[in-house]
Amino acid sequence: SGDVLVSADASQDIVGIGAAGAAGGSAALAGGVSVIDVTSATTARLDGTVVAQGNVDVLADDTTRTAVVAGALAIGSTGIGAAVSVVNIDKEISAQIAAGASVTALGRRGNHRVFTGDDFSDVRTASRGVNVQTNSAQSGFTLGVAGAAGGVGIAGVVAVYLMDVDNQASIGNNATINTAGGNATANEAQDVVVTARDETVTSVAAGGVAVGLGAGLAGVVDVGVFKNTAAATIGNNVTLNAERDVLVNGLSNKAGEAYVIGA
Repeated sequence: SGDVLVSADASQDIVGIGAAGAAGGSAALAGGVSVIDVTSATTARLDGTVVAQGNVDVLADDTTRTAVVAGALAIGSTGIGAAVSVVNIDKEISAQIAAGASVTALGRRGNHRVFTGDDFSDVRTASRGVNVQTNSAQSGFTLGVAGAAGGVGIAGVVAVYLMDVDNQASIGNNATINTAGGNATANEAQDVVVTARDETVTSVAAGGVAVGLGAGLAGVVDVGVFKNTAAATIGNNVTLNAERDVLVNGLSNKAGEAYVIGA
């Protein structure tokens, strides 16, 4: 046979908007709340016995994009405005050659692209053989604004971003890789590559403004908790052959920015 591909792909694009306004002669209370909760599991798994004249790729990919806007405005003799934004992401991404499986990829049909592990994005385009790879990507934008005006003005914004991503690429215990026929006819560019990649980018802008003839109070709280794992493993008692390289890469890239203003 030629090439073997086992793939699992998932994506989520979510927008949340919460807005409220209130005005009163004596008192005004307004609150805007937006909550996004994402739970997903994406798995690509190869088991049994496979002999491919070309390449074997086991790939799992999960991409999540979120955008949240929460706002509140209250005007009264006593004005209270509050905006709350909560994003919770809980994901599992797995690509695996199962424990005890026998997989041979002789690499005689053409190239495939693999990550080298030299940095987060470095690739080798002239690779052949076995590639087990996961990609998880998360990007989020949050805008929270609250305003209050009156004899007494109170405004508050709370922005919370919680993330738990378990990303695993693996060859299981007791597997045999590139052993069929003693791997005698394999291409000289035959590699065995196991890569787990996780990338997270977030941006938060939060502001609270309170105007009071007697008193004004504004507060902003931004909380981000990220528990992300990118693990690439080859199990115990694995028999493995490669004409060129064996690459095992756990790659993670995180970037975040927050702009918080209270007045």
